[in-house]
Amino acid sequence: MLIERWTRNQVERNIPTSKDYLLERVLSDENQIREWQDSDLPADKLSTENGILIYNCRRWPLIIDP
Repeated sequence: MLIERWTRNQVERNIPTSKDYLLERVLSDENQIREWQDSDLPADKLSTENGILIYNCRRWPLIIDP
């Protein structure tokens, strides 16, 4: 939902954006993601996005595993 709002905001402001936007391409690289998966991070999109957010945070994020 956040990415959709962000993309819509960019279109409204005439900021060029790609239609196949992926958070993984912007804030991480494939090698880093593969390293996390080799260390037992599940390969699903949600786990990858959480890993990217944690990796790029300045402080310790609060993530509660249900």
